[in-house]
Amino acid sequence: MFAVDTYLELLALNRALMEVRFLGGDVDDAVRGSLHLAELHVRLIDEVIAYHRDREEGEKAESWEQWRAFGGRALERRGIVEYLSAFWARLESGDLKRKALEGQMLPFVYGQEDFDGIYGELERRSLQK
Repeated sequence: MFAVDTYLELLALNRALMEVRFLGGDVDDAVRGSLHLAELHVRLIDEVIAYHRDREEGEKAESWEQWRAFGGRALERRGIVEYLSAFWARLESGDLKRKALEGQMLPFVYGQEDFDGIYGELERRSLQK
């Protein structure tokens, strides 16, 4: 199977995933909306944190844990809303909407308030169209 061999490769892969998943404008929906890619992103961040913990670099591990917190992520929030707004109203159930939003919010750790805020914004936007 595929292996990432160095810490710098982990960082490069994270940067690429961030660009494609949150900041890229013209990205294929099969990539941007992929739950498999979102779950891979979670595992990649887990690996970065484990890398630092294994080396007893607690401050660096903690820094990545803080990076993972969704709370202040304005760019990613905007990217999620813009992406999901395009087809939100066509999702046929609340369950599908929740799953789509949950997948987009990965690899971040988020609270119910963050989730509900974005969900509500998407609902309001879909009513305006």
